[in-house]
Amino acid sequence: LKPEDLVHIGGTANFYRMYQVYGTKAVTRFRGTHDMDIISFSQGRVQQVLDHVRAMPNSPIAGYTVARSVGLSDKKSAYIEFSRTNDPKLSTGFEMDIYESSSGYIRFNDRVLTKDRIILDPPERLELPEHRGLVGIPSLRDNFIIKMDIVDYSRSGLRPKDRLDVLVTLRLCSMLGIDFIELVEALKRTCSKQSLLEKLSALEGL
Repeated sequence: LKPEDLVHIGGTANFYRMYQVYGTKAVTRFRGTHDMDIISFSQGRVQQVLDHVRAMPNSPIAGYTVARSVGLSDKKSAYIEFSRTNDPKLSTGFEMDIYESSSGYIRFNDRVLTKDRIILDPPERLELPEHRGLVGIPSLRDNFIIKMDIVDYSRSGLRPKDRLDVLVTLRLCSMLGIDFIELVEALKRTCSKQSLLEKLSALEGL
């Protein structure tokens, strides 16, 4: 796999970035998520990975189904079914939104993403402690821009989970030695004036 083959966005990307900084402590402090959002610039790659995991001995995956999203040519929805367990408290599966390129780019919200530039930067490959698999995520500033895009579509601005993700990003900047203002400047470069004003107002409120 290459980083652009499987790029986590949204809450999962935030978790992996937390894991990079805090290690296993991130597991108990993550806000949690009920689904997963993945971008892939290689057609069929996500399903190849799922098939590989499903074929492993004692695989956590019993099976999966994939359906195309109506009206969105680059989006598929998948449901991953976990292997059966006798514990009724455990989840039986989860949903995954897959944004997949068939033409070298992906339309996501009102943006056009490419493997060389998700928004401003190429995807990053994280080297994580105790994790041997490939983890591809957007740069911190690209992930922040994607997160703030919710303001363009939500009547209530930043939702509670978005507010938490922004605060986590602020903390990650501090831990990684990155000036949060750099992320705000990146936001400024990639939004219309009206969109930027609404996003800055949401940040100011937070």
